[in-house]
Amino acid sequence: MASGLCGFESRPRHPEEWSALLVAGDSGKQVIQAGPEHRTDWRPRQMKIVCWNMAHSRKAWDAMVQMDDVDVALLQEASRVPDDLRHRVDVDHRLWDGRHSDWMVYPSVVARLSDRVSTSFITTQLIGDPYSHDFYTSEWGTLGAAVVNSDDGSEPLTVVSMAAGGDNFTHESGSPSRREAIGSVHRLISDLSRLVGRRSRVIAAGDWSINRGWSSHPTAVWNEREALHFQTAFDRMRALGFRHLMPEGRRGYRDDVVSFKPIGMSPAEAWGQLDYVFATENIADRVSVRALNEPDKWGPSDHCRLVIDID
Repeated sequence: MASGLCGFESRPRHPEEWSALLVAGDSGKQVIQAGPEHRTDWRPRQMKIVCWNMAHSRKAWDAMVQMDDVDVALLQEASRVPDDLRHRVDVDHRLWDGRHSDWMVYPSVVARLSDRVSTSFITTQLIGDPYSHDFYTSEWGTLGAAVVNSDDGSEPLTVVSMAAGGDNFTHESGSPSRREAIGSVHRLISDLSRLVGRRSRVIAAGDWSINRGWSSHPTAVWNEREALHFQTAFDRMRALGFRHLMPEGRRGYRDDVVSFKPIGMSPAEAWGQLDYVFATENIADRVSVRALNEPDKWGPSDHCRLVIDID
């Protein structure tokens, strides 16, 4: 399977054009494909997307390719595609080669799994020239993105796989043993904002490593702080034009949809949600999400799979 790579032109462009996506054409040149502003009648073909934190597992790749009718996968903590499965998975292998830390040897990636769609992977690099039209990220491996085109010629969809890291507190904070993901989540959102404009149609999903009202040091003060942090992240996504899509599935703590099981727990004992799906408002009404979080459907990871259907 082959696919071209996509990025942004280097010429200066009016801010209203920034969200226009560039897709490699037959001539090898980059061309702009973007829909009219505020269109509400846009319909992609039916598409199935899976979001999954694979937890570095080889068995997760086996389970992924065995799923029926999946077009695209948004994967986090993904190990390299096994050699015997490479003919079934189209992915930007450079994401594993460009890592900048041991933790990011397992990056967030977009994978194409069917011939019903084509993908143009958006090349990512670390923050550089602020005036560049290239797509850069604050932390290597936390975001993977691609433009998806369906075989019926409908307008392209941008998909983003995202995973928050964990930031250790400094010694000056007085809490050096604490680690939180909220700082990484906000960096993810800032990075994601460069893919979102008035013409964009985006689905972004992945492991944020935050849970509403939960703290690793449960006290009244910390729980209040965690809840506020959680809300600020969702407020920022809403300000960018995203809608949070709550999955259907088994409910757990504070009525969240279960998507994660801590070490030592079985899928039946899992109680928390760390994985979230967002769609821009111009397509959100046509997107549904379900969590495969029943014990017999969980799979070989500490996270369950989220199935995202576009009607």
